[in-house]
Amino acid sequence: MRSRGKTRSAYSWGPTVIRFLKRLHRDRRGATAVEYGLILALIFLAMVGAIGRFANSVVNTWDTVIDTSQAAVERS
Repeated sequence: MRSRGKTRSAYSWGPTVIRFLKRLHRDRRGATAVEYGLILALIFLAMVGAIGRFANSVVNTWDTVIDTSQAAVERS
């Protein structure tokens, strides 16, 4: 198959890729969406970490309540 006088195997994608990358670098339409996505991802990670710590704290509190209750029942 011929394209503009060149064979397919001889066609160089280099200039096409460079033009695409230059256009992509100049295009700012999606930048805000990406920034919001990154901010949301960071907030999500912070929430997961906080919930994990909070869950451990709640479990430890209930373990203390159970141990204290069992000790009180055994003494009576």
